[in-house]
Amino acid sequence: MNIKPYNKFLSPLILLVLTSRISYGGLLGPDKYYGVVVFDRWGGCTLYNGIFLMYIAEQVKSQLRPYSNEAIEINATDVFQLDDLDDALIRKFVYLRTAPANPDWLNKPGLRLKTSAAFQNGEKPSVIIEVVNTGQQELEIDSHDLAPTILTQRAGKYATFSASDGPSFALSTGQSFWHNWPKWMWLKGQRIEMPGGGAVWQSNDGENGRPRWSMKKSEALPEHFTLQPQQTRQIKLTFDLSDGEYEFLCGYGGVSHYLTQCIASNLTAFDIKDGRAKTIVIKGR
Repeated sequence: MNIKPYNKFLSPLILLVLTSRISYGGLLGPDKYYGVVVFDRWGGCTLYNGIFLMYIAEQVKSQLRPYSNEAIEINATDVFQLDDLDDALIRKFVYLRTAPANPDWLNKPGLRLKTSAAFQNGEKPSVIIEVVNTGQQELEIDSHDLAPTILTQRAGKYATFSASDGPSFALSTGQSFWHNWPKWMWLKGQRIEMPGGGAVWQSNDGENGRPRWSMKKSEALPEHFTLQPQQTRQIKLTFDLSDGEYEFLCGYGGVSHYLTQCIASNLTAFDIKDGRAKTIVIKGR
């Protein structure tokens, strides 16, 4: 996860206050973890939980092939993390079972997520996220738990900042469509101004201050919204990315070591060359 602190003095403070229902960030070690098994276009494997993910080491990822696109529970016995604001690498684990449902957290029967390219080849890349209620009951969607993720080939300067040991890593994670940052806090008798909570309409971890993704500010999601049976809500994101290979997905869930299932979308692949994007069709999908 690539949260950039305002400075070294404030980084512990930000770790404490970046919260919705859960803490954004923290030390990760041997524990039980939950998420959807995702294999990307390069063969990299992650245990995906929407807001966050855990990388699965190359030497053990084949154990999860039978559970691709399924929400599972594992017991991780060897976990490596570069720092407490980064996604971690699971190097040894034991598969336990299908991730148990938790009615106090994620109880959204009929909720589905879908992503698709929203650009013509040669244009600036963008995607459409569809949040769909396929069931017969009204669903309330919490934007704290809905999160976009950008994966990219493990190349270039950003790869050194990831715990991934595979062919890919997450360029943008750790941010949902709503956050609860306070507008200010008292620290050692001083009032520290913070960005304030509210709707998120662009990523906070871009290069040279540029967001990796953005949406029209007027279309930013409310904290909660309702989907009637068979209703779909669309969200359009536009990317500002360097040349390279990418995949995008979206998830609804929580933190990966919390007792919850996650709902994950399909992956949408695209390449960028000379600033122009091209959709990529992955064989077998």
